[in-house]
Amino acid sequence: MNRAGCAWHLLPHDFQPCRTVYDYYAKWEKDGTTRAIHDLLRRKVREQAGRAPEPTAAIIDARVVKTSSNVPEPARATTRESVLKAVSSTSRPTRSGCCSP
Repeated sequence: MNRAGCAWHLLPHDFQPCRTVYDYYAKWEKDGTTRAIHDLLRRKVREQAGRAPEPTAAIIDARVVKTSSNVPEPARATTRESVLKAVSSTSRPTRSGCCSP
């Protein structure tokens, strides 16, 4: 969704109009509801698989995390929270179809 958006106008006919669905999605994205749902589902799936609820390691693609080679080493994002914040700040929901701005 972050790369190409969502074809909101292709939602099933029993859904509300695409604008209404998008408005709910945008509100939930803004207030953190979608992230909370994602995190809860991830924990449940991991527990059902017999693993720890929270991941203990992460793989970060260097093409995703933007940094500069001329920034001093301590100033770069090194903690999990700062890396996630850097990645999430570049990921924004996009509008497409009937819900274009």
